[in-house]
Amino acid sequence: MNKIGEGFTKEYLVETLKNGVHEVCFYKVDGTIRTLNCTRSTDIIPEEFTPCGRGIERTTVVPVFDIDDKVWKSFVVENTIYIN
Repeated sequence: MNKIGEGFTKEYLVETLKNGVHEVCFYKVDGTIRTLNCTRSTDIIPEEFTPCGRGIERTTVVPVFDIDDKVWKSFVVENTIYIN
């Protein structure tokens, strides 16, 4: 498990999240802590939620599919506390 301060990059988080479901903990913009069970694996995301590539790509934000709520959410890379 990586911890905050280990220099997360967007590339690392995206690649990790492409392989299965992971718990990600991060600070929300309002300063509260949030934990998500999420993925970017196209084998896990239901077909009706598969991204179609029309979103805006931001270099500091990681879009993820929330397994529990069945919706897309995102978090800021530098606010990541851990991923496992």
